[in-house]
Amino acid sequence: MTLNDNGLTALTLLIAESDPKAKDLMVRLVIHLLARADPQPATLSE
Repeated sequence: MTLNDNGLTALTLLIAESDPKAKDLMVRLVIHLLARADPQPATLSE
């Protein structure tokens, strides 16, 4: 899955503007969706 600048901005704003009580849930939701979309584990380039 490729996330362009607009998509990253939208997700950032979604989390930033979410109800503080639901912020943790929103973060976990986004992480879950991104992890499901990319079955390959992330690696760090050296």
